[in-house]
Amino acid sequence: MKSIKTIVSPVLAGLLAVSLASCASTPVPEVSPGATYDGPALTEERFTTALKDAEKILAEGDAAKDGEKLSARFAGDALAARTAAYTLATKTDGAKAPTPLSFTPQVTLPAITDSFPRYAAVITQVPEGQTSPVLLTMTQADARQNYHVDHWARLFPGVTFPDLPAAATGTEFLAPDDSSLKQTPSAAVAAYARAINEPDSEEAKSLGNDPLRTQITETVTALTESLAEVGEASWKAGSPTSEPVAFRTADGGAVVVGTIPTVLTLKKTVARSTLTVSDDLAALAGEDPVEDQLKASYQVMIALYVPAADAADAATRPLGGEQTLMSAKRGE
Repeated sequence: MKSIKTIVSPVLAGLLAVSLASCASTPVPEVSPGATYDGPALTEERFTTALKDAEKILAEGDAAKDGEKLSARFAGDALAARTAAYTLATKTDGAKAPTPLSFTPQVTLPAITDSFPRYAAVITQVPEGQTSPVLLTMTQADARQNYHVDHWARLFPGVTFPDLPAAATGTEFLAPDDSSLKQTPSAAVAAYARAINEPDSEEAKSLGNDPLRTQITETVTALTESLAEVGEASWKAGSPTSEPVAFRTADGGAVVVGTIPTVLTLKKTVARSTLTVSDDLAALAGEDPVEDQLKASYQVMIALYVPAADAADAATRPLGGEQTLMSAKRGE
């Protein structure tokens, strides 16, 4: 049998390593005026300190490409994503550098509660080399802990962000099963995962189009066409593995930020064919051609707007996202 060689190009298999926020700039949300409120435990001064500390620690971690250096101010999915980015940067000799983050705030949102865990959110200035702001969420587990960055999502170009309460007023952070919304925060993130898997479903269509899901769908289509003679490609989202963070907007809805694991599978179906993958996948899984299949695991941090339960508009809207290549391995 004639050997068939198919190369999965960096444009296809590099996938979402490029920033999703590469088009037009994104408007900053309006902040609703509110009476001065002394409830938020995180004052403006402490908020500034927390962000400066996180910025300093991230710079140290980025310079050393060492996730352990981030543990004082990063946790959970954010820490996992940046650590994975360091692994890729190291294995590609810096060719695949971590995407820049900004910690200079445009909008800050502390929680109004004094109980633990405490939460906060911030929309930052546009990072250097990017075109959209970043939404960060932060959590303080108890009185002895610092605030830790646990999620971030780059706002999609041109997205309309909901109005937010004033920082002096603070805002309510919601439980994952809060029923005051059209969907609970957990249900909203799970619905987005289903939309990745079933892009033609009514549920997916109700979310509208966003750059992240569009790029996933287009990438799978292109890979399928590229591998038609030698193999097949699929991309599946799994169930969210951590609880989302959600905070109340001025209209009674909420911004929900959660994490979804996804897996790209490239499978060779012609025995004597050759399947070669792009540099980032090869750096993690090895440069030799794929003998049977390769699975690349990604982590999606997604931000959604979910309307209040009594809102006339029932549609959940994607606001931003960040997808990070976590690992790649051969075999089953």
